[in-house]
Amino acid sequence: MIAILKQHAASFDESWKRLGRQWQISSEQWRDEVRQAFDQRYWQPLEQQVVLTERELQKVVEVIEQAMVSLR
Repeated sequence: MIAILKQHAASFDESWKRLGRQWQISSEQWRDEVRQAFDQRYWQPLEQQVVLTERELQKVVEVIEQAMVSLR
């Protein structure tokens, strides 16, 4: 179970990094007020939420691992 959770977390992280690279490429070419509004309204909040989600997911993994150790 924990291995699957870690696998999904790694997949999520890789997907997010890939999306970030694509956003970087797009934002370098898309230079107008609409891009700036999109960045402020959608991208930046999403970025913050992903960081928080990854942090919390790591905490969940750690708690599950500790629980598994204590059950042995």
